[in-house]
Amino acid sequence: MRRLSGILDWLRRSFAALRMTGEELGRPEFDYSFLRMTMRYLCIALCLGFLFGCATSNQKVVTDVYSLLDKDYASVRAQGNVAMGQGDYDQALEHFLQVWQSNRDDFNLTYAIAICYSEIGEAELAGRFLLETLKYFVHELSMEQIAEALYNVYEDEAFAEYREKAKEHNEALSKTRGEISYITTTTKNVYRTVLPDDFDKENEYSILIFMHGHGGSPFNFAPYSPLLQERDIIFVQPQGPYPWDITLGRNTSFSWGIMDYSAETDPDDISWNHTMNFILALSHELKAQYNVKSLYLSGFSQGGGQTMGIGLRNQDMFDGLICFGGALWSFEHEEELPSNQGIPVLVVHGENDTVVSYEQGIEIFERLESLGYEVDLQTFEGGHNIPREEFIKALEWIKKTK
Repeated sequence: MRRLSGILDWLRRSFAALRMTGEELGRPEFDYSFLRMTMRYLCIALCLGFLFGCATSNQKVVTDVYSLLDKDYASVRAQGNVAMGQGDYDQALEHFLQVWQSNRDDFNLTYAIAICYSEIGEAELAGRFLLETLKYFVHELSMEQIAEALYNVYEDEAFAEYREKAKEHNEALSKTRGEISYITTTTKNVYRTVLPDDFDKENEYSILIFMHGHGGSPFNFAPYSPLLQERDIIFVQPQGPYPWDITLGRNTSFSWGIMDYSAETDPDDISWNHTMNFILALSHELKAQYNVKSLYLSGFSQGGGQTMGIGLRNQDMFDGLICFGGALWSFEHEEELPSNQGIPVLVVHGENDTVVSYEQGIEIFERLESLGYEVDLQTFEGGHNIPREEFIKALEWIKKTK
């Protein structure tokens, strides 16, 4: 309103100046009525424009708020993950940057952006987002890990400044955070169960245990629950016992083993064994709680590797194993693989997987097949993810084998 008042005052003074100029020129008889009418309409137009502008501005704010509320950032991020898994880093950045604008303290996201910029050779932007990652990252991200993730620009001259800042950051942290140690204790573990819509405890049901990937949670594949409900399959999703990324007090993701290699003693054997005991205890609990027709163990990525490690060592516990995007990390040597005891195995892997290579998925199939296992291979044109249609195919495989 103050601005509008100033404009009107300027118009009045301009009109007075014109009249004085006319009198000085010796034309006091000039008829100013037309000019007055023009100025009056101009003032009305300015007032209406101002009011309309205010209303439009307010409406714009409201519209922007609603557009933010309607934005499905989880879907946008998932699309970015798929694009990154397929090696389409420009497309991944387009999705990730949309999410980052409203979630700048998510170091998983900023690290993924840094990796994408590294892959396309943008050394400075890779460095900037690396520093953003370190700003919120609560774990030690070693220079070796950084060099491996950002290999494409790590020795680049434009990246040198950020490499040095990352070193300084790590040195400062080591002085204040202390040494990492571990102690083995007994803890409670979490799992979630989704029952079929018309569940009847007297009826027999197949059960699918699904182990999420590293840095995931039981919520990652919860949207697929209806697919199991309509097929009368009980869906059980255990939660990895080790919190992985904690940001601003929020437990956001979990792991099936301790992935911190900065400790003097590698605690992996203890942590992985704890996970195996957890899954076996869960399996016994499910068999005691429900009328079980068949029990299948499955998992994605790290969870897929754990499915192979736990399932092949305990074949009498399960009726089938499904490995999505995993590998035989638990069995480095051929002689370590248990002999075939008749358990069917399904290997599902994306042909463009850049996280767990397609070759590692093929290795599972070939090594098990050579030992006489009943193993099926299901591949698809995609990256490190489980497309809905591939998950449905795996459920049909269960139906065929149970």
